[in-house]
Amino acid sequence: MSDPLSITTGIVALIQVTGEAISFLKDVKEGGKERMKLRDELRGVMCLLEMLKDRVDEPESDDALKPAAIAFMGGPEGPLERMKGLMEDVVSKLVPETGLRKLAMPLKWPFDKKDILELFGMIERIKSHFTLVLQNDLL
Repeated sequence: MSDPLSITTGIVALIQVTGEAISFLKDVKEGGKERMKLRDELRGVMCLLEMLKDRVDEPESDDALKPAAIAFMGGPEGPLERMKGLMEDVVSKLVPETGLRKLAMPLKWPFDKKDILELFGMIERIKSHFTLVLQNDLL
């Protein structure tokens, strides 16, 4: 997945799943500051992803990404793949119950303190990779 079209497709899919996580976070009734911080972090991820998509979509611009940066983004275990797996995991924990249980209970905060700290760390590391790619400072 190192060609620009595949990278763009991967970024768009990641924007969608991140948006889904943000939507679910709006409905969670618990979590307090951690919920709001997670929502803010995910909004930051979406902003970086949109900037990356713009850079991939405009290969002739002065700010276009270098081929090595594009290859890094879409490589196996690259930042796009890792963030997508992370977002899918977050969404799976936030998705509401089905049936009558959904109506009877508001969405409950699914993360304990240890989980949320680990999640913030992983998000921050991947965001750092995205930032390096945007700066074309990777290789």
